[in-house]
Amino acid sequence: MSGHRRGAAQDGRLAGAVFWAFAALIAWAPLPFGSNRPWAWLLLSGAALALLGLWGAAALARPQIVRIGGMRYAAAAALFLTAIAWFLLQTTTWLPSPEDALWRYAALTLGKAVPVTASLDPGATQLGVLRMLGYGAVFFLAMQYGRDARYAERLLWVIAAAGTGYALYGLAIYLGGNETVLAYPKWTYKDDLTSTFVNRNAYGAYAGLGLLATLGLMGRLSSGGLTMGLGNRAGVTHFVDSLEPVFFVLVMAAFTSGTALLLSHSRGALAIAAAGILTMLAALAVGRTGRRRYIVLCGVALAIVGLVIVEFSGRYTLGRMLHLSEQGAGRAEIHAMTWRAIEAAPVTGFGLDSFPQVFYLFRDETLGWDTPRFDKAHSAYLELAAEGGAAGFIGVAGAFAYIVAVLLAGLFRRRRSRIYPATALGAAALVGVHAFYDFSIQIPAVTVTCLTLLGIGFAQSWPTRDAEGEGEGGRAES
Repeated sequence: MSGHRRGAAQDGRLAGAVFWAFAALIAWAPLPFGSNRPWAWLLLSGAALALLGLWGAAALARPQIVRIGGMRYAAAAALFLTAIAWFLLQTTTWLPSPEDALWRYAALTLGKAVPVTASLDPGATQLGVLRMLGYGAVFFLAMQYGRDARYAERLLWVIAAAGTGYALYGLAIYLGGNETVLAYPKWTYKDDLTSTFVNRNAYGAYAGLGLLATLGLMGRLSSGGLTMGLGNRAGVTHFVDSLEPVFFVLVMAAFTSGTALLLSHSRGALAIAAAGILTMLAALAVGRTGRRRYIVLCGVALAIVGLVIVEFSGRYTLGRMLHLSEQGAGRAEIHAMTWRAIEAAPVTGFGLDSFPQVFYLFRDETLGWDTPRFDKAHSAYLELAAEGGAAGFIGVAGAFAYIVAVLLAGLFRRRRSRIYPATALGAAALVGVHAFYDFSIQIPAVTVTCLTLLGIGFAQSWPTRDAEGEGEGGRAES
């Protein structure tokens, strides 16, 4: 403990202030409709980039706060920055446009020359780049602070507490008639709990991430009681006696988040939350023969708690899973349309954040002219390929895949604190699976929460003795 206090003092006041401002930013992100409004995500990205700049200033004064050396994340950074450079290139006249005829028609209509760019909406692409840079700043800050076990645990607490708080707010609104979202009359999903989000699937994904953070903290707090095993009465008694009161607070928090998740009535969110939890439990079981009994017992306990929650609040959601509604109508058609867009410009793409224009170009009779405009492809992977082209898709998806590979390797490198890479893998599974058929990962609050968990897990994927670039102010736990 004294080492932790000494590390905090060595970090300096500026680094400490940046950390708490960063934590507040992550907790605030879901408040304004999941930050899924231009002003909200611009503020979110701008604040993240400003905090990164302040962290850089603090690092110049105290180099020890640079806890992860550049070689650790060089591959992911190179892939991500390549994608950023490509997105910017799409807004210039240097790339051939996949829709020259469209630009010629625009010039004819306006009566003046129009710059011909690969992006159908260069302004939106430039703003999209700013948002992506903000996401990169979030991951970087979570990674640098998350290398220190005390900061990593605090960030996990922030995500768990925020998730529980938004779940409580959502439950209060839902039980009170479910007529508003924030101070506005609810205009959609009037029978579903969405908390401060508009879309129930997006809130369900966020609730799942908060639930993962809560379960991660429960695992961290309970792991110390396993010294005598669970194969006999003495071991079980020792385990129960070792649990601190805060553990049971976390149990109630998990119950609250789970209830809110089910009352969102989102089949997809329920499925991906289950996938994330199962991935986390499987990750914890890897290479830990002596603790597999504990993991199995945790799984059984979660299943029992889940059944209790379902009995009280989840029958409607399960009913929707057993009787597929028409809500998914149009998803297959929009995916087919997006594939046509990818085939039309597989290399250049149509520009980051240009999908609303792509929709107008490639819609056909299968969608009908009375179909409302889709501004998302309902598949983050397909949308990224259509907008970013080959280079953009490989850059972003490759960076994500590299991070996941490091997390997997961390399960075998670590002796202790494997809960961090395991929780991050659960988060990666949650958003990674959902991205196949929905757009929750494109909601800024979901994105930054997931990236924070990934940054912590990435940083904690190396044992203390293998910490290249680690300062004296903080360390991982072996």
